[in-house]
Amino acid sequence: GIPVAVLKSMHTAWTYFPDPGTRPGSDIDLLIAPSHLRHGSAVLVELGFRPQAAPADGSRGDWIPPDAPVEPVSLEITHRDNPWCIDLHRSLDRTLRFGLTPRFGSPAPEDGVRLERGGRAFYGLPQPLLLAWLAFHAASHLEIGPMVRYVELVLVMRRDFAPRPELWESFLRLASRTRAAPLGYPALELAEQLAPGSIPPEVRRELRRLAPWMVRRVVSRLRPETAQQLYRMSLDVRVMWLLSALGLAAVLRGVLRSPREGLAGESRWRALVRGQVRRLHLLRRGGLRVRAPE
Repeated sequence: GIPVAVLKSMHTAWTYFPDPGTRPGSDIDLLIAPSHLRHGSAVLVELGFRPQAAPADGSRGDWIPPDAPVEPVSLEITHRDNPWCIDLHRSLDRTLRFGLTPRFGSPAPEDGVRLERGGRAFYGLPQPLLLAWLAFHAASHLEIGPMVRYVELVLVMRRDFAPRPELWESFLRLASRTRAAPLGYPALELAEQLAPGSIPPEVRRELRRLAPWMVRRVVSRLRPETAQQLYRMSLDVRVMWLLSALGLAAVLRGVLRSPREGLAGESRWRALVRGQVRRLHLLRRGGLRVRAPE
């Protein structure tokens, strides 16, 4: 009896793609109200799911199904026998690298679009929230995300926004209010490159204006077919968010919220400087390992 909203691939596969099998995925994202989190977790435990370590921001938890495979069957495609999990979200606030977080909050699932599959009722995110969240999610996986994420954005824009151009004004207001406009810009720009005309010119100009200068510069050199950088991530993609007012503000917020003392009584400011010097040194040597976004 818990209201559930289905996010991204499981929702869009049935609603926007020509066939669900054309939108593969490796997890099922479910949004529930924070007050139902304990009950939802208990249900998954009863079904034999086991929890993984939750991300630091506490926005969600990953649950592994019973008898799930450990090793993938294929690295070339999203195979049906690859490992999969359920991501149980209590909030759409999700932290990007360097602490950047859009403020989507925790919308009530039952306020979404009602869907029915297999005799079960659930909900999908309403527009323009769906597009804003999909764009942010795709941008947060920019260097490892497959092209199907940009195809997904194009299909969503064509179906929902093309016949209702007034939705773009609502989208811009939402994206500005939640700070999602600059964070979702890279994915929307790549989707526009993939299918020109998907975004009205005036909306595209406004999104570009809201994006940090370094992000605009990096995205201008990317193409949908080459944005994925699995083997060697370019330096500009690594630091494009850090070299912006948004990125620097996020780093400073993290320092101010950190413990007052660092290692061996080291002040937090000195610890920050030491960490950034080490990071730049590793970047120069090419020895920095970048973790995939949560």
